[in-house]
Amino acid sequence: MCARVQSYNSLTSFCKRSDSFWLKDEANNNLFWEVLRLHMSKGSWIWGGNVFEKHEISLSAVFTPSSYLLVSTGKNHLVDHLVQFGKRKGWQLKGVIGPSDSSDRFFHNWMGKKKGKRGSKKEFFIYESSPTKFVLSEHFSLGEVNHSDWPRARLWAKNFASEANPPLEASTLVYLARELMNKKNLFLLRNNQGVACAMGALGRSTPHMQVINMIYVEPECRNEGIGREMVTRLVSLAAARGYGKCVLFSDYQKEGNLYEKVGFQKVGLFSERSI
Repeated sequence: MCARVQSYNSLTSFCKRSDSFWLKDEANNNLFWEVLRLHMSKGSWIWGGNVFEKHEISLSAVFTPSSYLLVSTGKNHLVDHLVQFGKRKGWQLKGVIGPSDSSDRFFHNWMGKKKGKRGSKKEFFIYESSPTKFVLSEHFSLGEVNHSDWPRARLWAKNFASEANPPLEASTLVYLARELMNKKNLFLLRNNQGVACAMGALGRSTPHMQVINMIYVEPECRNEGIGREMVTRLVSLAAARGYGKCVLFSDYQKEGNLYEKVGFQKVGLFSERSI
């Protein structure tokens, strides 16, 4: 049976029809809920649609407010079908993001003979926490970043950006850190002497998961288990908020990844490609 693309005229109808499909792979599809929240806050709606096969949704995609196409997990031949649909509709894309199998295939087919013009590419592993109950150290405490803490948090956000691979835009990370602070989602880990050792945040969420981001450990405190303590406390806090698991993105692709040591499981690879 031939595949078909179903477009939706509104954010509400797209979400209502697609939510159960995204939940089948909630970790890898976690950005869909955030993109819809952004559209809702901005009052914008460009395009969202699903590719049906055998009367079931088998691939999903939506334009972000920045005119990137976010694609879901799905079968390769359905990604090809979506490319053909987009070309017929004359889409003007700035890039494509999503699980690498889908986003990379979309990119290569979309570019066609223009493959030499690759644009930039960023890759991140997607990790999902285990249901294990973590034991927290009595030597540390977790607290929200307040305005008196902001100078330190601002500096650490800049450091976090510069240490990323590839480096991230410092001003973007500082803006994100302030937004997280204002929403009481940015935290400092302090030792028993009250000295701040690390920073971390709980960001966007899906129905059952909360995203951990911006984990930063003061250089003088590294290799002492501080990062592990920061992550486990954020997982515990998310659980207290009612989220069964946490998900996070990591650009660290060598052995000894912190999140694997904590017990997170690698569930996918995420790509962001500019066109």
